Amino acid sequence: MPFRPFRRDLRSVPLFIDSFSQHRCVAVHARLDSLEGRVLMSSVVANGAVCTCAACMAATASAAGLNAAVSQATLKPLKAITKATSAALKAAGASLFTATSTFGTAMNGATDHIDMKSATPFTLDLFGMKSKLAKAPAEFTQGAQDNPVVLAIPKPDGTLSRFKVVRSEVMDPALAAKFPEIRTYRGIGIDDPTADIRLDTTPQGFHAQVLSPGGAYFIDPYFTNDAKGTYVSHYKSDSIRTDEFTCTVLHDHSTHGGVGDDSGAAN
Repeated sequence: MPFRPFRRDLRSVPLFIDSFSQHRCVAVHARLDSLEGRVLMSSVVANGAVCTCAACMAATASAAGLNAAVSQATLKPLKAITKATSAALKAAGASLFTATSTFGTAMNGATDHIDMKSATPFTLDLFGMKSKLAKAPAEFTQGAQDNPVVLAIPKPDGTLSRFKVVRSEVMDPALAAKFPEIRTYRGIGIDDPTADIRLDTTPQGFHAQVLSPGGAYFIDPYFTNDAKGTYVSHYKSDSIRTDEFTCTVLHDHSTHGGVGDDSGAAN
């Protein structure tokens, strides 16, 4: 099955980053519930540029579904691998994930966390994940068609689902060279052929977004940017969003390479 086209990239982002001293509001464009938004925010944070207006600071937390209150989420355990599927799932990296019955405490000292109604928590071998993804061939190559990386991903119901994954560069080459620790990938489902996945590894950890007729879901560190701590898989419909956001800082959005254009943006 051929890979479906990527909806939108960030090749205009350098204009946005370079002009950050004039345009200090990133949260209105970041859209942290999309892969593109996560990559943009990671590069901005790594560049030391963070908007300090009260509305944007609140929106950054809200957009990621963060809430400092104690989560009341229903926990669903990561299910054991059966003998019938063990070989295929182990080959797809199922051993990178270890079940846990609690969210635990943040390894990086963070207190903010994702607030949701239900989730499957687990710990992640981040080094192993990066090593496996490093073998992914570039999209639109023969290698992408013949030998994509097969990766198992925990679903919110506690099961594992496999995907064919390739490397997908969504940043301008100059920006990618500046932030080599940010890597982006995409893939299509094996167990669910209707599913699309977008993945990234950044200094803030591993993230994945799956779009499927059965329900969109995310994989993120439970605590904010806690790359080495507990991760969760949760449905987008279970996310608790506190409020809508309107930035109170006025800018001219027309000069930033179309980054502020909502047309065609991923939901």
